[in-house]
Amino acid sequence: MHIILAAGHVESTGAIFGPEREGADAIIQVDAAAHVLAAHGVSVTVVPHDLDYVDTVKWINARYFGQEHLAIEVHKNAGSTTARRVEVYYAAGDIADQQRAINLAGHLGAETGLPFMAMPDTATHVGKLYFCRGTLVPALLVEMNFIEQPDNEVEMGKQLGRAILKYMGIPIKAEKELEEDMPDIQEKTGMAMRFSGYDGPIELVDHAG
Repeated sequence: MHIILAAGHVESTGAIFGPEREGADAIIQVDAAAHVLAAHGVSVTVVPHDLDYVDTVKWINARYFGQEHLAIEVHKNAGSTTARRVEVYYAAGDIADQQRAINLAGHLGAETGLPFMAMPDTATHVGKLYFCRGTLVPALLVEMNFIEQPDNEVEMGKQLGRAILKYMGIPIKAEKELEEDMPDIQEKTGMAMRFSGYDGPIELVDHAG
């Protein structure tokens, strides 16, 4: 299976709480998740971080089609200083995507230790999600906790990566083993671990921006 990751609201910053910006947090999480997936040999693509939600879907559709892919867009929820949970949304009525969402949500809950929910996009305040409905590959939208809740975004991204590995049935390496397997990635991409536009697997040198 080929994984496609996208950071939501990067063009508009999305939800804001104090210094926190949803788009910036989503980029950190996506890059960290991509690092984990690539270190396990998973074919992973990261959508360029400078695209809005419409162009994100266009970018994916211009390159990929079919059930052998899974696209995941990362967001953070907003509106609560007390609630903590992860949510996975799917296109209402799509039974296959519903099952994908249920499976991924369960693994996310196990990795993050947070309550989890899998819900149809009709449960959102907008009524439907373009990312879930407009892509030509199976697509899920993930809300990784609330913007009002302080999180280690890199660790949340790693947890997302590990949840995807579990979803795929791939054994997870120990953190030390990951670092030993891919030391050049950390060295060449620096602290930000930039993967924008990266089209995997593994060969990062020419794609890291």
